[in-house]
Amino acid sequence: MEGRGEIWETANLLVDKIGEAAPVYASKWAHTLLEAGDVEGRANWMRVMVACKALLSQGEPRPQLRR
Repeated sequence: MEGRGEIWETANLLVDKIGEAAPVYASKWAHTLLEAGDVEGRANWMRVMVACKALLSQGEPRPQLRR
């Protein structure tokens, strides 16, 4: 993931596919990447987690893609 748009796109996809569990899923990926020594990957997945939480807090209807 490079930019903000990709973070929001990933968050939207996760929320669409797994709903309320999206932040937990992103957090688990962040943890896995940190254990593997991928600090940048961990940071990106933490951003996805925060974006998922923001999207879920908006309720329905949500925008399809936030940037």
